[in-house]
Formats: sequence, C-alpha cells, structure tokens
Amino acid sequence: MDKELAPAAEPAEKENKRAARKARQAAQEEDGIVEHEIPGGANEDEKLEQLYEQIAWPLGKKYGHPYDAFKLALT
Repeated sequence: MDKELAPAAEPAEKENKRAARKARQAAQEEDGIVEHEIPGGANEDEKLEQLYEQIAWPLGKKYGHPYDAFKLALT
C-alpha cells in the first residue's frame, strides 16, 4: 500500500527540493556567499540530483528500489 503512495509523492518532493535549493542559492548570492563548484559548472548537489534522476530513480521504478538493482547486478 505504501508503494502506491510513494511514486505520487516523489515528484512533489523533488520540486520541493529544487525550490529549496534555488531559494538557498538566491539567499547566498544576496549575502555574497559563493559555493565551491566542481569543474563542469554544476555544484555537488546538482550533480548528485542529476545522478539520481538518470540512474537511481529509473532503477527504482524497474526493480522496486535502486539497492535491489545493484544487488542483482552483483549476483
């Protein structure tokens, strides 16, 4: 039953995280605080989010959880 509710909540959660990240970045820019960036133009949080969107979430949809996909790949 919880698995049925989780996918519907997931997009809203992603949007909340993105909105919070943009608000945090805007506040830091106003305060003159600059985050250290990783070469390539994206900071660590953005790269991690991109990794989740491209790898983890699709594996989770297909195998139930990304951990299960990696576990299956090792066997």
